[in-house]
Amino acid sequence: MTEAMANARWSIDFVQDQFADGRRFRILNVIGDVTEESPSAVADTSISGQRVARELTALIARRGKPGVIVSDSGTEFTSNAILERAGKMQVRWHFIAPGKPMQNGNCEAFNGPRRRWRSCTTTCCPSTAPWTCR
Repeated sequence: MTEAMANARWSIDFVQDQFADGRRFRILNVIGDVTEESPSAVADTSISGQRVARELTALIARRGKPGVIVSDSGTEFTSNAILERAGKMQVRWHFIAPGKPMQNGNCEAFNGPRRRWRSCTTTCCPSTAPWTCR
């Protein structure tokens, strides 16, 4: 159970897609589970564990420390950079069980529509912004 206060729990995950020329990009989304807002979304063609650690450190400096961060056990989240930074900042980290994305359901609900952007913009509404698609 999560306390009903801002910064009680953050969920983080990646969404990936590709540009029209085939180059891939990723978006690191940080979701405030209680407030249901996204205090950070970082897009780049490559996001390492060190980059994730830097972005989270900057977010914590702006927003304050979360009670817990929840993520899958992908390599970016289990890297030495993340483990060291979480330990230094005394941030509790919870890894969901492998193959159980709904244990991080808030992030999955937030990322789901973003995972459909590409098919939406290429099939139903290529001339409009992807967030206007239904």
